[in-house]
Amino acid sequence: MSSQLYRVVFNGEINRGNTLAHVKRDLAALFQADAEIIEQLFTGRPIVLKQGLDAETAIQYVSAMSRAGAVSRMEPMPAGASKKSTGFIERRQAERRQRQAVRRQRLRHESMTPDRRAHKDRRSPKKT
Repeated sequence: MSSQLYRVVFNGEINRGNTLAHVKRDLAALFQADAEIIEQLFTGRPIVLKQGLDAETAIQYVSAMSRAGAVSRMEPMPAGASKKSTGFIERRQAERRQRQAVRRQRLRHESMTPDRRAHKDRRSPKKT
């Protein structure tokens, strides 16, 4: 039984009748964040606030944002995306595994020693 997952997206729009300062203050209280982080939400670009949610939870997030005076929407996530594969930590771990695989395949310069048989005079005493 696969259920559809959703994400909550915010563009920086506010509801009519609300001031920007009022909405920022309410969002700071909702997210328990400082003003600098809330300021980054109002760039005009779509920002994914939460992802990997079921429909009921996504609706709760959208309604909480609406009560704070912000306009947000819920979008269905792509079919191939899962809750775990889209997180920052998982991407960072995948990149680390990739770097380690490349590092293992790379030749180490200190492990390559010259063949001493090519320099026979260094090993054998000189005949005079």
